[in-house]
Amino acid sequence: MRLKHLCSGLLCVLLLGNGCATQSQDLSRAFEKVDPAVVVITTQAERETLTRKGIQTTQEGGLGSGVIIDPQGLVMTAAHVVDTADDIVVMLRDGRERPAQVVASSGMSDIALIRIIDPPEQLPSAPLGDSDKARTGEQVFVIGSPYGLTHTMTVGYLSGRRLTEGTPFGDIEFLQTDAAINKGNSGGPLLNMKGEVIGIVSHISSQSGGSEGLGFAASANMARRMLLDEPSVWLGASYMLLNEELADALNAGQSSGMLVQTVTEGSISDRLGLKPGYIPAEIGGAAVMLGGDIITAINGTPVVGTDAGLSQLYRTYRRVKPGDRVTVSIVRRGKTLELNALVE
Repeated sequence: MRLKHLCSGLLCVLLLGNGCATQSQDLSRAFEKVDPAVVVITTQAERETLTRKGIQTTQEGGLGSGVIIDPQGLVMTAAHVVDTADDIVVMLRDGRERPAQVVASSGMSDIALIRIIDPPEQLPSAPLGDSDKARTGEQVFVIGSPYGLTHTMTVGYLSGRRLTEGTPFGDIEFLQTDAAINKGNSGGPLLNMKGEVIGIVSHISSQSGGSEGLGFAASANMARRMLLDEPSVWLGASYMLLNEELADALNAGQSSGMLVQTVTEGSISDRLGLKPGYIPAEIGGAAVMLGGDIITAINGTPVVGTDAGLSQLYRTYRRVKPGDRVTVSIVRRGKTLELNALVE
């Protein structure tokens, strides 16, 4: 009887071993299928900061990941990887490097679409999957460059879906996973076992600063809608939304506004002549750059810090297309100005 139980146990071990080998083989094939479409993204940005020695210019570098979704050179990544970069360089799987530029971006959803300038022929690409069909509990994997270790795969499960409906910027959905995500993974693909992109890695929730099994990726269907089906013009500026108290303290002339933090070289915000902040400060525990322009209206729509006001501003922004002229009302050092430029 004891021998029978022992044999049964050995049989289970053998069956489990074969199952694990099959699973590993499947993951290997899935990785080999999509990895050539995963890229490393490096960025550079120039910043001016007021110090005791006067205004100092510094260079800031960044590292992230991305995935080619079109053989013509379109790459999806995270907005925070590229939104404030003056220079973007994409490194392909074979080591070739190409400059790139932002095409569309949604900061609230942390997704961006960039285009490789002068892309090589026959670029590999990964298919966008239907993220609505992804189910909690199914196995997924991530490919990216954690801590600069390029083309690293981590494996886990889809842990949940985090949907925020009715925001001023539309429905926002993130997929949660326990696949290890660390610095450098941002912008890389979250993939199902078919090798389809079901999410773009965004951020982690962590007490230690490293992976704790709480990673989040913008859903592929949201990215498709916001970047491909209904793309918005990329502003090329980061800003801080002001409440009534801060707007009054900064002499905005109205109860709210957007304090410009950074302006990206060559963007529509740069052509408008917007001035970024340069005086480091801390407000409510958050690092802020003061001294920049305060945007009070875009194309006549005032910046109002309520859900209804932000929804109206977002609709105005979404109507702007290449070839249109944009007019921005600002407050600069207490004076009201209007800036305008053509969207290229």
